[in-house]
Formats: sequence, C-alpha cells, structure tokens
Amino acid sequence: MVGRYGFVVLLAAFLVWFGIGAGRALIAYGRLKEKISAEVISWEVKTAEKGAFQLASSLAYAYKGQNYLATSLLARKYPNRFACENAKAREKIGVREVWIYPREPDQVFLEKELPLKKTLSAIVVFALFLYFLFLVRFIKYTHA
Repeated sequence: MVGRYGFVVLLAAFLVWFGIGAGRALIAYGRLKEKISAEVISWEVKTAEKGAFQLASSLAYAYKGQNYLATSLLARKYPNRFACENAKAREKIGVREVWIYPREPDQVFLEKELPLKKTLSAIVVFALFLYFLFLVRFIKYTHA
C-alpha cells in the first residue's frame, strides 16, 4: 500500500507546501487595496539573501491625518553592488504612488506584483498530484 501511494503522498506534501506559500502571497497581494501619494526621501542599497542586492526607499506620507515614515524594498534583486548602485542613480527622489494596507498603514509598497510564480507552481503541483492519484487508482483497478 505504501509503495503504491508513496509518491502520491510525497506530492501531497509538496502540494501543501506550495499551496500555503501561494495562499500567503495571494493574501498579501489582496491586502494592498489603496494607492496613496508618498514622498521618496532617499534610496539606499541593501544586501539581500544569497549575496544579492536590492534598492530600498525611505518614504514619508500621510494617511488619515497621521504622518508616517517607512522603508520599502523594490522586488528586483541585483547580482552585485555595482548594478544596484547604477539602478539607484536612475531612481528619482520625489512624489510617487505607493500601495498601502489600510489596516496597518505603516506598511507601504512601491510595487504591487501578482505572485505568479508561486501561484503557477502550486497549480502545477496540484495537477501532478491529481494525475498520479488517477494513475495509481487506474492501475489498481485494471490490474486487481
């Protein structure tokens, strides 16, 4: 029994893992509902994981009568500091539109990207899970 369903159980574990990751990313995407104007005060280079670099902006904005200061990372990662510094030189200081989560207004984002890679990965793992589940059941009933 374990031999037949071992791979399907492994795929089910992957499905849970990818499904939770995609679900969290989609919930975070859905929370960003409002766009407001914010002033970019400065840009700086931050070190990301695995030796990559990202641009971070310091933002000042007002939301519902209260002033906030926040930092927002751009999604794009650069392989070295030089490339990130060049991108920093192209970015401008001034007023930009930012996405805000209304329940926690201290969280702002310069970009709102659909988590397409995580969502597609979860869909592919789900399709593989269904395929192998059907295949195991088909083999079981035709060769039983």
